[in-house]
Amino acid sequence: MARPEARSVRGALSFLDLRGVPDAPEDFVDAWVANKRPTDLIRSHLEVKSSFGFVDDIRAALEEALTEAGPGKDLADLLLPQLLTAPGFSSQKADGEHTLVRQAVLFERPTENDFEILVTVDVRLTPWQRIPDSRDRLPAAAACVAVACDLFDMTDDIDLGRVMTEHMRMLRDFPETRQNPRSAATSVTVLGDLTAIGADSAPDTWRSDIELLAHAFDVKPSFRREPTFTGTVSDSTAHVIRFEPYEGIAPLTHDGKEISSTEIQARTLTYDEIFHAVAVAFADLEEAAATDPYAPRALTAGQKVFHRKVGNSRKFDQFDKGSDSPCKHNSFVVWNKSPKAAKGFHRRYTNFQDGWLRHCARGMNCGMYAVFAPDNI
Repeated sequence: MARPEARSVRGALSFLDLRGVPDAPEDFVDAWVANKRPTDLIRSHLEVKSSFGFVDDIRAALEEALTEAGPGKDLADLLLPQLLTAPGFSSQKADGEHTLVRQAVLFERPTENDFEILVTVDVRLTPWQRIPDSRDRLPAAAACVAVACDLFDMTDDIDLGRVMTEHMRMLRDFPETRQNPRSAATSVTVLGDLTAIGADSAPDTWRSDIELLAHAFDVKPSFRREPTFTGTVSDSTAHVIRFEPYEGIAPLTHDGKEISSTEIQARTLTYDEIFHAVAVAFADLEEAAATDPYAPRALTAGQKVFHRKVGNSRKFDQFDKGSDSPCKHNSFVVWNKSPKAAKGFHRRYTNFQDGWLRHCARGMNCGMYAVFAPDNI
């Protein structure tokens, strides 16, 4: 059983959060082993006495997958730390007497000529076992099951649909056994029936597909299949998705207000394209809801502010209020591998420059960001 501090990471925005590819390998294993309060699922099942030789197996499998996909095996040491210690997706399920954990990270393209890289790892974890006729026991163990590497062009709208399809498959493969309470979910009404209007290759599961996608974006969907629906919807409805051709009129709230909508020409698009369009609509709603509670302000000359990331959207990261105190490592390096972090600080500080962004030298093992304003501003 994972420690209470460990948690699954299943949200769409965390999955879509592109991670930067470091300039140099990070020696992370010793610190990962020594971490007494791990939050990642794999480490939380293991002990300090466990063998971590499986990391070498994952590295070898990742080298092979990267070579086959095209980027080359040299990236393996650069991608491995975040894949194991700070995944964008992680979930677990029972596998007989074992536990199967899947973790995944979507990485930025290493160079302008490359593509974004989705790396996925499955690890089988065995709990500690008592040795028969002995007071000794075998510590918990881990074994690499599979490593996969897929390339996506995230500047191509269609690939967002492909990426979210992969996310949906992960959610189906690793269903939640306990529903976490949701707060302030956005309500969306979906008008039309994809199978009734003859959308190309739309499966009978299209509704459950959209429900699963909506859950990942913290959206609460409702479906109206009637071809001539002319009624009203809940005043809490934030958006309407219409599968065209649709014979009814756009619904209003009970007090007669129009609702923003997305119209999808379902007869002229493939199901993958339809799924992509719905994903974009959900992502745009999440983007609009992502507000910074801290008013923008200017940094003063020589000021240093230390931040923890508390959230993200498709375009920028969100940070806590900030502190004058660094992390315990107190060693920071220039950080140019997180354009979304830089965009987040541009929203926070009115005079922020990209070159002022710093990150703890311990990398993802710490996760502390900082802004160092120069003395001559």
